[in-house]
Amino acid sequence: MDLRKTFAKLACILLLLGAATPGQTDDGFRCPRTGRLVEVGETSAQVLASCGPPKSREDVTNRGCTEQGHCFTVKVGEHWVYDFGRSYFVQHLLFREDRLSQIEGGDYGSAR
Repeated sequence: MDLRKTFAKLACILLLLGAATPGQTDDGFRCPRTGRLVEVGETSAQVLASCGPPKSREDVTNRGCTEQGHCFTVKVGEHWVYDFGRSYFVQHLLFREDRLSQIEGGDYGSAR
């Protein structure tokens, strides 16, 4: 009977540890500079007001071609990276139509 309780406790601990691993997709994060919560659905202006400018900012594009063979590239969003230093996880933000659509935590940031 004690073995079952021990196993159940161990399973709970492993679930909690797994929920806090770097790289998981989240609905939000707290910006260390201001303490403000950044959440999916915010505009780029709201995120800038909460966290300031990102370390990097890159267009996300899709490439397509017509039946006639004319190819084109269309901007579909932006990828921002926030690196708040080695005490915090790097945050990768994906914007589509000027709305934050995805947040993914990475590894610890670089030294400042």
